[in-house]
Amino acid sequence: MSKYIIALACLSITIASCKKRNENPAKSAGNNILSFTINNSQVGEAVLNADSATIRIFVKQGTDLTTIKPEIRVADKASISPASGQQVNLLPDSVITYTVTAESGATQKWQVQVKIYPKPNLASYKPDVKPDSVFQGYFTRYNGWNSGDGAQSILLPDGRTVWMFGDSFVGEVNPDRTRVNNKTWFINNVMMIQQGSEFTTHHGGTSDKPTALFVPDNPKRFYWARHGFVDGNELYLTLMELEKVKVNGRDELAHHADKMAVLSLPDMRYIKMLDIPYRNGISYGDRCFSDGNYNYMFGQKGNGWNNYLYIARAAAGKAKDTWEFFAGDKGWVKDMSSATTIKMATHISSAPTLINRNGRYYMIIHRNFFSNDILMFRADKPEGPYTDEVKLYTTTDADNSYLAIGHPQFMEGNRLLIGYSVAGDIFKSYKNVDICVPKFIRVTLPE
Repeated sequence: MSKYIIALACLSITIASCKKRNENPAKSAGNNILSFTINNSQVGEAVLNADSATIRIFVKQGTDLTTIKPEIRVADKASISPASGQQVNLLPDSVITYTVTAESGATQKWQVQVKIYPKPNLASYKPDVKPDSVFQGYFTRYNGWNSGDGAQSILLPDGRTVWMFGDSFVGEVNPDRTRVNNKTWFINNVMMIQQGSEFTTHHGGTSDKPTALFVPDNPKRFYWARHGFVDGNELYLTLMELEKVKVNGRDELAHHADKMAVLSLPDMRYIKMLDIPYRNGISYGDRCFSDGNYNYMFGQKGNGWNNYLYIARAAAGKAKDTWEFFAGDKGWVKDMSSATTIKMATHISSAPTLINRNGRYYMIIHRNFFSNDILMFRADKPEGPYTDEVKLYTTTDADNSYLAIGHPQFMEGNRLLIGYSVAGDIFKSYKNVDICVPKFIRVTLPE
């Protein structure tokens, strides 16, 4: 009898369990919008207020609000109308209503306001320039690369930074900052790789007799390092191929070609050298800028004092393909002969640094090649036009300075690191290495 009772009890429990499993669970009442994004146009994060069921979002200047396709994430098992990814038609500052329906059928109307991001008032902007003692300390070196110009930086995917230099001294430095004469070499291009506060020098030749890292096939020529960019699992470094020639009895530099060295990542193994388009005196590769969709290469034509800027681009992942060139009203074209200058508020130097900040582009550049003024301009697109000239800083530590370069990977809040080269007597630098060491400052960028 007891076995029968136990079996009956087990059967009762099983039936009860089955009844519980067959009961309909409560349906979700969640009808919140969890995220709202407008790809490629949005500035900052959307401001979502669940209490008032409102969303405010800013987009870049020039955004066509009649063709945006917001990507929207809602509560689990809820639906939304208009649907995520559906094109909507908006006017600046207008409001569109989205209806979120929970699984339970409960609805919530959300009011979404899309606004054009306002331009800051640069009349009251203060760059608040201060020297950067940390990076000045990094570049006060006693072996390997110890002085030179350029100091162009490229952030690698693994967090390291590549520093490229043009004419440079490599070797040993005495504690009093004089050079060790029999252990000093002057070469035309050098690389340093930074990992945290550690720097390692990379050059050609041997440690006893260093040579340039990159050397042309023609022994009469040499490469000056410029800048570069990362594309996929490769690093592209831009170079100028030059030759010292006599013109009317004077030493001058003949510019023969522009090149691009391709290195594999992360091992930095050299793969090959590519040609960069170089025609009509337009030289691309002074500075590069990546925005995720394209790698941009700035070019210039001029004599250093009255330069004109140009810009080319290659789609991400296609650095080896034919570039596109900005051609003004024609937009982006494949034909380099149609390339036109970037519209600027004034003539400037070469090697502009581009900073994408809150949906607009800030250009950092010297007034001309040998100048004491470091300038900033603003645009809504990489190709300009660039307006709103602001003088960030006037250098005072040399008769002339040049190549003001921004390094956005080392931003501290809205404080941008800028390095610049100083024009000193190269022969006097044997007695004082610091004559040819780049200087570093930080400036506050506009919001």
